[in-house]
Amino acid sequence: MKKIVYLSVLLFGMYVSGQKTYQQYKQEREYSQRYANEQRQKFINDVNKALNQYSSLTDQYLTLVKKHKSTTYVEKNYPKICKPMYDVQLRLLSAGKSMTWNQSDKYNEIHHKWLVIQDSYGY
Repeated sequence: MKKIVYLSVLLFGMYVSGQKTYQQYKQEREYSQRYANEQRQKFINDVNKALNQYSSLTDQYLTLVKKHKSTTYVEKNYPKICKPMYDVQLRLLSAGKSMTWNQSDKYNEIHHKWLVIQDSYGY
């Protein structure tokens, strides 16, 4: 009889321990999923901000190049526009594989404007 009681207490203890471990596992999994989703959303927001900044700087660059009809003149005399534009472009290129489809299309559209102006007034 004592063996049955000890065995049942042991099995009950293992069951309770297993339930606690499973609950802890569930909580950790939910936390890691929530953290991953927050990081992904932060990345998407950062890329969107960079795309908007790249778009505005590219538009300013295009306006100046068309006005002065030279990319070299603009790059030498307007470093406050050109340097940040190239920096943002490099940041976007490094995040290229992780962009969403819409972000990639927007980047290609903006970059196409820049390439057209380089072909027209470039080196």
